[in-house]
Amino acid sequence: MADKIHYGPYEAQCKGGIPSNAVTKTNSETKETWVLYIPTDKGALFHTSTERYVIGEGGRGSAKSTTLRWDAHLRNLMIPGHRALLLRRTFPQLENSHFAQAMEEGKMLGCSRDFNQTKHFLEYNNGSLLKFGACPDDSYVLSYLSQEWDWIGFDELTTFPYDMFSRILQSARIPKSKQKNDRKAFIRAATNPIGEGASWVKRYFIDKSVDRSENAKYKKEEWRSIKMNLVDNPHMDKEEYEQSLQMLGSDVLRRAYVDGEWLVEGQFFSEFKEKREDGRVWHVINEMPRMLHEDQMIPIVQVPFIEITRCIDWGYSEAEPGYCAWIAHLPDGTALVFKEVVFKQMIPEDVAGKIIEMSRGMRIRRTVGDPMMWAEREGRSIAHHFASKGLSMYPANNDRENGWVALHTWLVSTYDDGFGERPRMQFLSPQQGDWDYGCPYAIRTLPSLQVDPKNPRDIMEGSGVEDHAADALRYWASNWPAPSRLPNKRDSLPAELREIVYGGQDNPEGVLR
Repeated sequence: MADKIHYGPYEAQCKGGIPSNAVTKTNSETKETWVLYIPTDKGALFHTSTERYVIGEGGRGSAKSTTLRWDAHLRNLMIPGHRALLLRRTFPQLENSHFAQAMEEGKMLGCSRDFNQTKHFLEYNNGSLLKFGACPDDSYVLSYLSQEWDWIGFDELTTFPYDMFSRILQSARIPKSKQKNDRKAFIRAATNPIGEGASWVKRYFIDKSVDRSENAKYKKEEWRSIKMNLVDNPHMDKEEYEQSLQMLGSDVLRRAYVDGEWLVEGQFFSEFKEKREDGRVWHVINEMPRMLHEDQMIPIVQVPFIEITRCIDWGYSEAEPGYCAWIAHLPDGTALVFKEVVFKQMIPEDVAGKIIEMSRGMRIRRTVGDPMMWAEREGRSIAHHFASKGLSMYPANNDRENGWVALHTWLVSTYDDGFGERPRMQFLSPQQGDWDYGCPYAIRTLPSLQVDPKNPRDIMEGSGVEDHAADALRYWASNWPAPSRLPNKRDSLPAELREIVYGGQDNPEGVLR
């Protein structure tokens, strides 16, 4: 029995005795015991989770970062030769949240050497290693790609763009020499629910709504989230800490840090809503509108007089793909984004052929493209290659500020069709069993884009920012899209179609319904 016990911040949890899952250190000479770590209930759940990807998410003061670091410690202590990598975006962030604690914990855990303050790692007596790293930009990612790690932890995951996260994941692998007893590499993370990556983190870990067009290998059963808020942390003076959080000037920050609410701070398209607060469908519709034509109900986009514009943002690489959207101009002055394609590592002729194939049966009004597609550097332009395949285009107006205003206007303005207001611009969600229609990429990426703090009238750009759908739609909105014209002669239409288009005497204006 120890003569003296040092509880540190864990005294409240030891009133009935030191819990069995506590990590302690006893000095046999002085007979003193130090309680080094006791997980919260949510932390214990985090440590025992078996899914490959697990995140502790919630407001501040919930011991998320401490739980993440100790998850690495525990695995390193239990598994000889275990290699763990803990990442934040910058080294100053690591210094403020982990270095001082790691130095002290390393000494108490009996690591073979003191914390290396130059290379930022701890070596354990059993040959395990905990390395701290930063990723301020893509050049740092490359330094991790040739390495192998049994465990990779991301602290404040929402500060990482998805492209950076996904590339670093390639280093989470077990070498063949260690592949026994079904051992596998794990990804662990902790985060507040706000930041540039909040949208993708929420989709992957919380909603588990990743579309196959985004990630064909995504398996939702491999991803787990554990909610951790201030109320779950018995080591914290909750009242004092909560008062300090209430002093935050931003309502968005208060909701994220206090309540753990998932938010994208500084949304560029803050008006974009899949549904309204009352649950009514708004910018995203779930069913393709249809119309009776030649005794058949057909998609409205295949009706002969409905004109469609295609808009293209050029791209080639995995990180910077290209994008094309199909937008139907309806006679009532509204627009429907109903189809899209994201293309990667495809030459212009193949992209053009794919777009032509995907447009069969439609009445294409025009195709507007990224102006850089007309650039001629050391050969023919991308637009020239498109034209050689039979796809002619118009260069889009590339005035960013006015283009964003035009797109905002389409998203904000409404139209009353007699059944209530609806936005003038709507997007079709993927159709179950029919992947010919739907625009999941646009629906997913528009809400994730943030305002550029240096220029509030523009989108914040950078590595991993998925602005390709937004740029394509900006090209479309900048070119003054007009509604499709109803046929001039009623007799040129079948009686059934005349009734639907014109509505008889009760609809003299010929409003589509």
